Amino acid sequence: MGTWSESEVTRTAAKYGKAMKELGVDMALSPVADLNSPGHFIGSQSRAFSSTPSGAARSAIAWATGLESVGVAPVIKHWPGHGRATDTHYSPGIIPAYDQLQKSDLVPFDRAIAAGFTAVMVGHLESKGLTERGVPASRSPKALAILRDHIGPDGLIITDSLSMNAALVGVNHRPGEAVLASLDAGVDVALICSGPSDIVERVVTRISPDGLTRDDLIDKVKRILAWKKRFGVIE
Repeated sequence: MGTWSESEVTRTAAKYGKAMKELGVDMALSPVADLNSPGHFIGSQSRAFSSTPSGAARSAIAWATGLESVGVAPVIKHWPGHGRATDTHYSPGIIPAYDQLQKSDLVPFDRAIAAGFTAVMVGHLESKGLTERGVPASRSPKALAILRDHIGPDGLIITDSLSMNAALVGVNHRPGEAVLASLDAGVDVALICSGPSDIVERVVTRISPDGLTRDDLIDKVKRILAWKKRFGVIE
């Protein structure tokens, strides 16, 4: 697909988007804006559009355009760039330093955001200069503040699955703790694959003036509702 024209990518995305809408799906956790780096996980799964920042950016924007044209919200992933990481289903993803990412892996994300696609999925990735030591971007206050500055106050920040092993390092392998840490650090949507009822209860019990506040959560909910309204899920 990385060799397709932008119009072909857009048409294909619109076709998939229409099928999603028929099933009642209003948000797609795509496109992948990561670089195709030989020998690394994303590339081995044929999930990346291109090995070049410009190619990945063009195709990611074209795919997002196609989805949005039929009323499906696209989510650009996996910020700040999963192309040179290991498989974070099993181990922490260590990627190049922030100053290197700015010249390569981050370029497709920056261009997609500049094109108006401001829902972004954050990976469980560590990068010197971007994240705190031993903390993945998905729960890094420093990294998430940088992303928020890029996408603006109305953009939506979503984590990759917090059930993945890379998300659980440093939180005693407890998904509930990963959710709390991510929300506290600045994400809007904490993605979890099992046990949501217990985790919701934990979030409620941890609301306090010194930590995750009620106002923080209200701001997150307002962003989510605004996106639902934008894509016709609610009036």
